[in-house]
Amino acid sequence: MTIADYLDSATSPEMRAYMEQCNDVWSNDAVIGYVLLAAKAADISDSDVQRLLTYLSDAFDGYSVDDAVAVTLTSHSLITDIR
Repeated sequence: MTIADYLDSATSPEMRAYMEQCNDVWSNDAVIGYVLLAAKAADISDSDVQRLLTYLSDAFDGYSVDDAVAVTLTSHSLITDIR
């Protein structure tokens, strides 16, 4: 599915607005890279990083991009300081 196809299938105005702000191509590998960079900067142990990556892999398999964006849109208290 292309990004244009995805935007065409977005079911809510909020989802469409969020996706239109995203200008990077989605990549699970890029997400894993960002997690690794953040974990290194936060000095998180290798075992904890591996555990997190296991759960991340499960999330990639078990949830859609829509699900992930919905969590982002409803997790304001967790992400306020990073935006």
